[in-house]
Formats: sequence, C-alpha cells, structure tokens
Amino acid sequence: MGDKSNSSRISSKTSQVLVQPLDDSKIRNLLHTLEDLVKSSLGPSGRLKFFQTSGGGHVTVTSTSSKILHSLSGLSHPISRLILSAVRGHLDAYNDGGLRTALLMLSLIQSAIDMQIPRVLVTQIFEHSLEVLSDHLESCHWKMKMDIGHMKSMMSVVNSIIGTKSACHLSESEKQYISVLLIKAFLQSLPSKTCKDSSCSPLALLPVQIVTCEGDPVNESKILLGVLLQAPDIPTFRQNKTLVSPAAKVALYNVSMAGDTDEWFSDSVKTEATMFRHDANIESATVHQMLKVADWLISTGVAVIACQKCVHPAVKQYLRDKGALVIDRVSIVHITAVQRLTGAVLLSTFTRDIPVSNFGQLERIEHMVLNNKSYIHLFPQPSLKSSPVCTLVLCAPDETSLEELKTVCQASIIALHETLKQPYVFPGAGCLDTHLASVLRMYGKNCSSEKSRDLGCSKGQIISVINNVALCLESLAKCLEHDGGIEITDSANHHHWSLSPGALELKPSMPYCMCGLVSHDHSLEWSMMGEMITNTSFGNGDKCCTGNSNKLFDNVVVDIYSMKINSYRIAFETANAILRIQCIVNSNVV
Repeated sequence: MGDKSNSSRISSKTSQVLVQPLDDSKIRNLLHTLEDLVKSSLGPSGRLKFFQTSGGGHVTVTSTSSKILHSLSGLSHPISRLILSAVRGHLDAYNDGGLRTALLMLSLIQSAIDMQIPRVLVTQIFEHSLEVLSDHLESCHWKMKMDIGHMKSMMSVVNSIIGTKSACHLSESEKQYISVLLIKAFLQSLPSKTCKDSSCSPLALLPVQIVTCEGDPVNESKILLGVLLQAPDIPTFRQNKTLVSPAAKVALYNVSMAGDTDEWFSDSVKTEATMFRHDANIESATVHQMLKVADWLISTGVAVIACQKCVHPAVKQYLRDKGALVIDRVSIVHITAVQRLTGAVLLSTFTRDIPVSNFGQLERIEHMVLNNKSYIHLFPQPSLKSSPVCTLVLCAPDETSLEELKTVCQASIIALHETLKQPYVFPGAGCLDTHLASVLRMYGKNCSSEKSRDLGCSKGQIISVINNVALCLESLAKCLEHDGGIEITDSANHHHWSLSPGALELKPSMPYCMCGLVSHDHSLEWSMMGEMITNTSFGNGDKCCTGNSNKLFDNVVVDIYSMKINSYRIAFETANAILRIQCIVNSNVV
C-alpha cells in the first residue's frame, strides 16, 4: 500500500499541447463576447455592468473602460490579454476613448477572419486604410481649431466626456456645476509667467489632485488651493485647526527612514559586536545617528518632514516632541504634488550634508475633516514662485456615482491639458466615424489599378476590404443607440443622425445631427448606414458644421484630436498584429 502511494506521488506528469488557429470557434466566441460587453457599454445610454469575483466580495458597477478592463484583468487567453493591454496603453495616455478603441479593434479582427481573402492581403489593406485616414484627418476641415481662451469651447470638451457616463447620475445643473469646477481647477493648475520651477512648462502635465467625499450632494464639491493628505493619526475631534504656521520649512524624502538599511551610515556608525546583542546594537546605533540628523533638521528650522516610505517610530516621536509635523507613507502622486507646491528638492539621502536651499516652504498647515476622515491641508507660500497645485474635493451621494465621477473628471483634466499641446478637436457622437466611412468608400471606388498592383491584390479585393473597414467604423456610431433607434447618415455632410424607434419615414425629427454641428435641411437625402457603398460623393456640400461659426461650440459633442488619432492607430495596429497570428499554442501540465 505504501509503495503504491509513493509511486503515485513520484509519477511523472504529462503535458498536453493545445493548438488553436485564429479562426477557432472558441477564439471567435471570446471575441464576440468581448465585443458584446464593450458594445453594450458605449455611449450616454450604455448599459451598466456589474462585476464581482467568483468568491464574492466587492461589487463594481460601471460603464467606464478603465474599470471594465480592470475587472477583466483575470482573463488568461493570450488574444484577450493582448487586446486589453493595447487598450490599457491608450487609457494610460488619455483616460478616455477606451471602449471605442476596443470595439473598432474587435470589429476589424472579426470581420477579417470572416472574409474570404488571404489575411496577409487584409492586413496590408488595413495598413493602407489607416494611412488614408491619417492623411485625411491631418488636412481636412473636420479638424477644428479650438480657442482654449473661450469658455464655451472648454465647456464642450468637458461636457462631451462627462455626458457619456450614465452611472454618474448627474442632473443638467449638476453637470454644468462640475464642468465649470473642472475648468476652474484646470486653469488654477496652469503655471504663471513668474514661475521658475522646472515643472512649470505650459505643456507639462500638472494633474489636479482629487479627493472623494461620499454621502454629500454633488453641489458640495469644491476646489481647495494646495494639497490634501489623509492623516489617520490625527483624531477627527481635534480642536486646534492650525497645525503648523507660519512660513514653515519642508524637507521631502523618497528613501526609507525606518533604519532598515545602512547604506548611508556605513562610514559613520560605530557599535560593539557581542554574541547575543549585535543586531540590537546596530539598530540602536542607526537610530542614534538618525536622531542626530533629526536634531540638525530642527536646528535649521524644518517644521515639516514628509517621507515617501516609513519613518522609524522613535524618530517620528522624537521629531513630534520637538514640534515638527511628520508625514510618512506619502504616495508618489502626492509627494510630487507637495514637491511642486513647496519648491523643495526630493532628498535621496538621510544625512546632514544637505544644502538648506533644498528645503521648501509652506504658508501653513491646517487640520480638516471630510467624510469623517482627518486630512492635513498644505497651503502654498504666496511669495514662493513654485508650480501651482490645487485639490478638487468631489462629492456624490453614493460610492458608484462617486467612482464614476472621479474617473470622468480625471479624463476631462487630461483632455484639457491635451488641448494645450494640440488645440484641435473632431466632431464626436459618431459623426467623424460615419464621415471616415464615406471617405474610405470614395477612395475604394476611385482606387487606381496601379495601387492594386502595389498592394499585390485585385481592385475588387481592395474595395471589399475597404468597405469592410467602413462598416466597422459605422458600427462605432450605430452602437451608441441602445433603445431600438435607427441610425442614418445624410448624403451631403455624412454626419450621424438617429431616428426614433418605429419611425415611418427615413427622415430625422431632430434639428441637429448627433454631434450638434450640422442643422437639419429638408433638401438632404438620407441613407441607412451601410447603404452608401455605390453612391458616395463629396462636394461643396460636405461640411463639418453649418450655421453661425461664432456658435460653433454651443451644445456640441467633440473629441480631442490627439486622443482620436491615437485611438484609430492603436485599433488598426493591434488588429493587424493579431491577424498575423497563425495559431496559439498552449501547454497544460496534466
């Protein structure tokens, strides 16, 4: 019996190799499931998703791409991981447009697999289609110059992002309030001409700090000049509001002050080594040396010590007994904000050989209670020409609304900063996608025989693939409708329009297109999406907008130029990378 059990324990394990071609039914089902998930979440009327692990726990309710991707991070299939990684890279840069990027990518992949054309030709035509679109977007009049000094222009950018997330549960008045608040926070974060800090470049991204407060109404949200840091050590019932004043010196450290390393003390720490107390002697000698540095900091007038890592309890208590405020475990985001606020140099060594000029300054520090949590509020020194930093306190009645609101606010701030680098926008709400679909169809119709020879395929194959790309672009616009409406385009301007469910005639009742830039003209001809394959034309009537140019940004939906360009590029390039995969090989140990 024992020999049998031993032999079973040491028996060799066998490995099973699983080979899946790209058109395998399981991969198709995976792509289709991901597409359905993304498609149903897109747009202002997108359906909310509930995510929870199989073991239970916290439930995430969202329709934002960043949270959907985070909830899907457990997917193990190589194709899904490649798709999610590509979209995550886009979101890291812009924090917006992730769902549209994923949907276009998935549509291109699935349509290419279904086509009866060699995949090597499909990828070549996809690449060429991206070049055609990029060249067109760079020079066409749909690339609209935005006046960043005009309030309505900035409001249109912010409203276009905030209005896409239904889980925020914002009324029109609350949406306007948050939009104005975000623009104020953005403007306050811009450096002045007198700022001499290296981070004060007009194009440097100076993120607005965001602190959330659950339970209060949205209209209680506010902007605070300076930085808020959570301080759990301070009781919420503390009476003394001012903690440090006035003109306090600040020392910032990004190294451990816990005494758990001796890299800075090897030349100066002396101790006796005994048989049983060697470790204790080294620790006490290290702490003694750190206390000397603490004494030196106090003698130079430092009143605030902030450390990105841990501070030894004895050193922390010693500094507090001397009247200094010690803040440890400060995140990289907050330590950067404090550095910009104070003008201090981030110190990487805990010694006394530090120029006094490396210390920063604060006007004062006050204790603040938000949502029954203690915070310390760091006020900037008015005379200090450092980079401006402000904190946005966001309020919402429940956790889901608050998290969604925080996500769209972060995306809005990034979008406003992008307009400083490239002050251009595109029509949103699917109008640019329907326009580009018509551009590609016209290009395919007029494609020369020479171009087909260059691509190594027939003109019919080019038209077939390009029309397929056009359908994928139109699907981005069609997926914005979730209530049974009919999506159409006009033959003159190629904008996106929507008919109510059950409409009896192919004519929209709304006065403007979905982006709000083109007004309804009864002389226009209408077509359902996908029907303009043989009758696509451009002329003087093909316009990005109609009406008074002074009201260009009144109640319109726009997308940031750089974000949109990157979204198309990521979608096409990732789709091509996946389509070049012949098969996926998995090795499972059994």
